[in-house]
Amino acid sequence: MPPKIYIDGQAGTTALKIRDWLAGRNDLEVITLAEELRKDPAARKKALQDAAIVLLCLPNDAAKEAAAWLADSPVRG
Repeated sequence: MPPKIYIDGQAGTTALKIRDWLAGRNDLEVITLAEELRKDPAARKKALQDAAIVLLCLPNDAAKEAAAWLADSPVRG
């Protein structure tokens, strides 16, 4: 099973470029939230915790919040 990556802030310009770079790779699985769940804290937290690697493409306050959710997690950000 390939490692899972979650890009928090998946609709932003930087995240979209990263998704393009990762497109077509079969050695990684990119976790994507449905549009209506992108800003849902519970859905974001679950996606963050399900991933092996997290990329935070967020404003500072939102990135700090996401990082705090992973304080006791082995996830790499």
